[in-house]
Amino acid sequence: MLRCSAGLAALFLALVFTRFQSCAARRSRHSVQPGCAGQCGQSEWRCAGPPTRGVHRCFPFFVRMAYLWLLVAALLAVGAALWDSSGGIWGASRHALTVGFIAVMVMCVGQRILPAFAGMRLLWSTRLMFAGLVLVTVGCTLRVSSEVLAYQGYANWAWSVLPVSALLELAGITAFAINIFATFILEPNHVQKQLLVVTIT
Repeated sequence: MLRCSAGLAALFLALVFTRFQSCAARRSRHSVQPGCAGQCGQSEWRCAGPPTRGVHRCFPFFVRMAYLWLLVAALLAVGAALWDSSGGIWGASRHALTVGFIAVMVMCVGQRILPAFAGMRLLWSTRLMFAGLVLVTVGCTLRVSSEVLAYQGYANWAWSVLPVSALLELAGITAFAINIFATFILEPNHVQKQLLVVTIT
């Protein structure tokens, strides 16, 4: 009963977050500026969404994917409280929460704000950011789906997918770490280049 209640609470929080994201997306569509159409090469309504200056243009997509993983984790937690017999559904729920939601959100937001906090630097590689997020997302998808199939005894071939998912996630986290360290080491510190002007009145 306690696990079921925790799963229902997590589901409620996930629905609240998802609702918040959809409302924010609708507000951003109404606040699109006319000049956006020329920059995107498409209709101006297609340009709605959070600004992506300094990061990959798919940044908003992966942020929304993180909230989707939170919803998946909550649904799996409810399902585990009802039908889990071997720990597979609980493990998939935890993985969707820790990797799908937390890790993807950290990789998205971290690569956007950490360079700015470290002397207004620019991210070293937006392509590496995209590659790392894709690897983690694909690896998490394989892990969550195959863990349920393997541990619950639905498909023996799913056991061979688990190591592949781990390697994909490890590669994605490594890409994130390389990108952050390269940003700190190779990118110039723009704050140090600014002149300090003192006026005496």
